[in-house]
Amino acid sequence: MFNKLKNSFPFRSGPNFLLCFLGFSGVGYFGTSYLHKQKYDHPIVQEALRILQHNDQIIQLAGYPLSLQINMGSNATQNNDVCQFSFQVVGPKGAAKVELMGQSRELQEIQNKTQYYIPSSKQMTDVMKYNKDVDALQNWKLTPDVRLWKIDHLVADIGLQGDFRIVLVDSNQVLKKDVAQAMTPPLVTDRRTLYDLKLEIDARKPKVPTTEQEIEEARRYRQQELYRKVGGVRNITIISTIIGAMAIYNYVKANRRISVLNTQIHRQSLIIIQTNPQIKKLFGQNIQFNQQLRGGQIRDQAEFETDMYGQKAGVCYVKGQKNKKTNDWEIETIDVAVKDAQEYLVDLCISNYMKINNQYHYQNQNL
Repeated sequence: MFNKLKNSFPFRSGPNFLLCFLGFSGVGYFGTSYLHKQKYDHPIVQEALRILQHNDQIIQLAGYPLSLQINMGSNATQNNDVCQFSFQVVGPKGAAKVELMGQSRELQEIQNKTQYYIPSSKQMTDVMKYNKDVDALQNWKLTPDVRLWKIDHLVADIGLQGDFRIVLVDSNQVLKKDVAQAMTPPLVTDRRTLYDLKLEIDARKPKVPTTEQEIEEARRYRQQELYRKVGGVRNITIISTIIGAMAIYNYVKANRRISVLNTQIHRQSLIIIQTNPQIKKLFGQNIQFNQQLRGGQIRDQAEFETDMYGQKAGVCYVKGQKNKKTNDWEIETIDVAVKDAQEYLVDLCISNYMKINNQYHYQNQNL
């Protein structure tokens, strides 16, 4: 088991191990980041972002527009009943750390529709999927167990050390006028079909820049975000290209064919053939070999053939393996084929050699 693991690709050499380590680390990092960011696609996070952008204090300190930023300090915990998020929002002027908590109830349990108005992820997905199919949305009846969310706690800390804390939503405090206005749904329907939820979602329009300064800041910020995303894709592409080039180079280097001319296995195989009595009967005492070899060494395996001449002409085939511990070659098989005058192989002399205790033993057939 250990020998098989040791001979596997990652542990054959240092570059192999480094290449596999970088590859698996990259896949693990991007996979984990993707799964972590997927948690923040929750509708309650998007609604919190909309409320933050309607707050004049946050817009004055952080700027507009605000975008969600997930980093190592972000945290997301959620189940069917409650959820808790911690993340950053970034604007043209600065950033704010946001703490968000919410809870959900089934449609049949909701009494105050203005508090529980945020659809679950499933309902949002269905609305987006059939957004243009009004008939399908109107015929889609909402079941009593459909869950809607409300925001219980929403706090934003602005500054490097959280110098300014803005409490937007707190279940123990009365909402301020601007926050209450932003959180109050502009439209509350009977919520009988999926189309009713779509109407409520469309009514909660995000804030749009109105003044020339806000429009210019929004344009610059979107341009910066575009450059940042393009830069991230560029860095990933460069890293992937480097890893791919390393993999190709390492594979070609490890699998390239190396000539075995005048190496240990080449010289030893010729000596064995020249001293074999049965082969000498066929080819005579003076056996010569062509110096042009066909084949070579790939990793720890060697397989080659060459023409041989004496009283007759023939071809010898040699196959061997390198011992990693002693760094010596062990000949596995030597096959000798005899040619006739038309250069066709007419007779096959097989001599199988196995190195046992540094002695070569052979078995001969058709000699």
